[in-house]
Amino acid sequence: MALMMPEEPGSIVRLQSFLSFLWGSTENSGTAIFRHFYMLQNSQIVDVINDGQLACALCASTHAVVFQLLRQIHTCVKDLEDDARASGWVAGTLRPGAMVFWPERATQSGKHRHVGYYHSFGRCISHLDTIRAPGVHRLSYHGNLPELVLVHEKLTDSA
Repeated sequence: MALMMPEEPGSIVRLQSFLSFLWGSTENSGTAIFRHFYMLQNSQIVDVINDGQLACALCASTHAVVFQLLRQIHTCVKDLEDDARASGWVAGTLRPGAMVFWPERATQSGKHRHVGYYHSFGRCISHLDTIRAPGVHRLSYHGNLPELVLVHEKLTDSA
């Protein structure tokens, strides 16, 4: 992706997708932007992410859409996974920028899967229901190791 810099007419700057994606996900740590997402359900306006307790798919997909790595944002982990596979993400091994899926676990609002991104050195970033914001955590999430790792060819350190 090339961007035009307004300060320097005619100059082209190449977006470093890998670095921007990886560090951008970390910089969002602690933001409250993913606390509410309203939708119309059965003629009622509902906060479908329950004050940030169910926001992992919204957080992960929004970040990927910005970098044109998904087609749309999602509030459901299954829909995000389906879109990721249709958008070129494939099963792979852990590497920085990999999309990581944890198995279903019981929460206050029912059973849910969890999604985030692998950062480095056994650390991941995802939207944490405990603080209701993106945060860095260990690869093991609530005692569970990932059940699925997806990687995208655009997210390599040489891209």
